[in-house]
Formats: sequence, structure tokens, C-alpha cells
Amino acid sequence: GTISSEAADELVNLGVERKKIEITGWFTLERAIDFSTEAEKDIIFRNLHISKESRIVVSGSTWRGEEGLFIRAFKEVARSRRDLVMIIAPREIRRSDEICDLVSKAGLVPKKRSLFGEAENGTIGSGEILILDTTRELYKIYAIASLTLVGGSFVTYLRPGGGDIAEPLLRGSPIIVGPHTLWWGRLIEEMRLKRARDCRELKDAMEYLLDNPRIAIESRDFA
Repeated sequence: GTISSEAADELVNLGVERKKIEITGWFTLERAIDFSTEAEKDIIFRNLHISKESRIVVSGSTWRGEEGLFIRAFKEVARSRRDLVMIIAPREIRRSDEICDLVSKAGLVPKKRSLFGEAENGTIGSGEILILDTTRELYKIYAIASLTLVGGSFVTYLRPGGGDIAEPLLRGSPIIVGPHTLWWGRLIEEMRLKRARDCRELKDAMEYLLDNPRIAIESRDFA
């Protein structure tokens, strides 16, 4: 099955017989909203060694070519906001060292999640970037995200395009998507979600949602 008629057309262009394609709609978003309680959020912050006063920018399920863009935009936004932490969750954990190098070259401090076990000392401070080189944590972390940058929507590897917008929305995180979102295009338009095509637009969108938390909350309320 596929989400929309536009996505079905793209599959036909790729050689799939139209009679074999079923348009199922937005079934992923038919799951129940899964917002965490404040107590659950406190546990997530504590396990990640991040102050609960921090605002978290999550880059979820990123592909090569996206992290550099996200890091540059975060660096610009963090200059005037002393409470920001970024979490980058690469689609391929084996790329963690590569991403740490990108962060260091940008003049920021990278820290690997695997080095911060629940019982270990240390913290993730303002302006630093945590690399999520572990599994089965991203879904939980979306619950504490002030905003999420949707990986897979800023590059064209995922032809015809479209990172997963469902999980961060279901966990209550406002999102920003890139230009490559055919799978979710109509839904993004209906929900009036923020979209960015380059670093400047991404920076502006991040600042807007961070500086207007009421609007950010409204942008995630689709139920």
C-alpha cells in the first residue's frame, strides 16, 4: 500500500503496475497519541544526562548529507540561545564517528550516547550535540523534543522522498521537514507544517518554533 495518489503515481513511474498499488491513506497516524507524562520526561532527561531546563532539537533518522546542514543551522540558532542541546540519531549507527567529526569541524562538542550509561557521570551541556549511537531510544526521546528535524526529507536518497513524520508527531514534537516529502506531501500541507529547503530557511524555521512555543504546540496537534 501507499499513502496518496501522488505516491502511487511515482511508483508507477518506477515500473510498478498500477493495479498492484493500494492507496491506504495515513494509516501510520491512526495510532493513539503517545505523549509522555512529566514524570516520564524527567526520567528521559536524567538518563540522557541533560538538564530538564534544556530545550532539545532532535535530528531524527538522518542520512548522509543531512547532518552537516542540521549542525550548521543549530550552531547559528544556539548562538543566541543558551539552553539548546541537539540530539542526532543517524539512520546508520556505524556512521557515528563520521558525524562526531562533522560536529568537531563545526567547532562544537560531540558526545556519544553509548559513553553516557545511566549510572555514569557527566552531562550534555548547552550548545553540545549528543550522537545517538544506540538503538530503541529515538521514539522515547521524541517526547522531550522542542522540535524535530525530519531526517530523510532533506536529501534525495529516499526516492521519491519522505522521512517518517509520524513518530515525532505521535510523541508530541513539532517538526520541520525538508523539500523531499512526496510520501507525506498532502498531509504536510493540510497540517501547515514548517518546511525548509536550505540552511537559512531551516535556521529561520527553528528560531520561529523555538521563539513561539504556543504555535509550535499547535503545529503538532492533528488529532
